[in-house]
Amino acid sequence: MMQILCCLASSVVQELALASKSPSLSGLSEMIGLSVMKNYMIFGVLCWLLACVQSTEVPMPHLPPRLVVNSLFAADSSWDVYVSKSGSLFDTTGRLIRDAELTLWSEGELLDHLAYKGNGRYRAHIRPEAGRGYELRVFHPSLGEVVAHDTVPKPVMPEKGEIWPLAAANSKCPLDYTTRVCFTIDDPAGESNYYEPLLYRLSSNSDTSDSHLVLSARRFACTLDPRIVSEGDEPFFPETLFFSDHLFDGQKVKLVLHEYGGGFDGSVIAGNMSNKILFLRTTSRNYYLYRKARERHLASQPLNPTGNDHPGFEFYTTPFEMYSNVRGGLGIFAAFSVDSLRLVYQP
Repeated sequence: MMQILCCLASSVVQELALASKSPSLSGLSEMIGLSVMKNYMIFGVLCWLLACVQSTEVPMPHLPPRLVVNSLFAADSSWDVYVSKSGSLFDTTGRLIRDAELTLWSEGELLDHLAYKGNGRYRAHIRPEAGRGYELRVFHPSLGEVVAHDTVPKPVMPEKGEIWPLAAANSKCPLDYTTRVCFTIDDPAGESNYYEPLLYRLSSNSDTSDSHLVLSARRFACTLDPRIVSEGDEPFFPETLFFSDHLFDGQKVKLVLHEYGGGFDGSVIAGNMSNKILFLRTTSRNYYLYRKARERHLASQPLNPTGNDHPGFEFYTTPFEMYSNVRGGLGIFAAFSVDSLRLVYQP
């Protein structure tokens, strides 16, 4: 409002200066009178509007800080846990926790004391084992103790993996070109299982004879399989496909997924498709529920931090609460196992 008033005063001065250059004295008086009258009227309206503005103090709720523990860990891999604390919007203090005590337990047996490695990261001296349950206890002198537990699922081996290019005219995926990936899962019966397929490309280092894995695409583009579509995640554009065996428990199923083609690494070219590897994550229920909540939470943000394109108007959506299995605190402690399969190129 003050900027508007300053601009108004500047306008009056400019008009007076312009009027002073007029050769007619009567014209000068008339222009000055009209200019002053017009600007007085505008000034009066602005003052009236300014008088209608009232400031209201909104009391912010005081939420005590809580421990935040995050760890997504895989069988037979290094094990990191990140610890921080929650805070209000205006809290400028550091969030990372450097002086917590972290211990790992299994069936009441103490397994390990985690070591602090900097930037809120703690590392275990052991590696998770498939089929074993773990409990994490985090204690801080001023924030208390939180507890989380999860069981590392046993991996499920994907079978009969194939890959071939497919023009969009022959598919219902909204892309110029896609790559179609087909594989089989022999789902264990009598238990709930959760899966997350990832596609990697095996490339060679030009300086050495070594090969290394490079992420081929951020995610599978789409699938028309009703057993996966029924999960209801497609409208949220998930970073990766993930699904449960709710509709194929104990069955041997063939799944067909579509990967981005051409736009990322030229995967419609046969030479690039011949080195693709499918990694199938078998995840815990906690991991699955966390991903469900995370994708919906990100889709509800006005400014999406992941950079994914979400359709519609995000500011019309309702905030979605994140899933957490950390008792007494916030965060996620979830496990998965991985098995892989070299895909056979089908021209």
